[in-house]
Amino acid sequence: MRLVKKKQHDYIKKSDLFFSMDKVVHFEIPVEDIERAKSFYRTTFGWEIIGIPEMDYNFVHTCQTDEDGMISEKGAINGGIRKKNEIIKSPVITINVSDINEALFLIEKNGGKMIIKNKVGNIGFSAYFEDTEGNVIGLWQSIPIQEILDASVQEDIDILGQNIHEEKLENEKTEEKKVLLNEI
Repeated sequence: MRLVKKKQHDYIKKSDLFFSMDKVVHFEIPVEDIERAKSFYRTTFGWEIIGIPEMDYNFVHTCQTDEDGMISEKGAINGGIRKKNEIIKSPVITINVSDINEALFLIEKNGGKMIIKNKVGNIGFSAYFEDTEGNVIGLWQSIPIQEILDASVQEDIDILGQNIHEEKLENEKTEEKKVLLNEI
């Protein structure tokens, strides 16, 4: 294992650096004609492309995935094909971060510029930024699965509570009708 000099007389293992590095996890290819591009990448590279019309996005699988659509090959990444726009004009790599707000703070502190930040459904947050060289780079922060599950359970509880409340109101109306009919 190679040692890297951090400061004078202060050495760390090179492998330790990788534990603190944020990883490239996704790519995006902006295109003019979605169908033409999908055909090109399917026939040229054998990629599987899955359209998500409600998101106006196409997921690209460059390798085998498991039943949940997650990568099953070490070292590979999947990506997406999208329409070119004012922000995304050339290919973009996306970096996974644990805290997107902290990453955006550091980007701006170090001379970069945030372009846009969005919440993506209930699964995470994405952002685009411009680095000091004018490159547009993506960021991704997943919402921890437990938070997604907790939100889903809470939503189910809220729906169940609403259904019980509506059923109770319906029963009260039925009872009122019976009382009124008995009075007639």
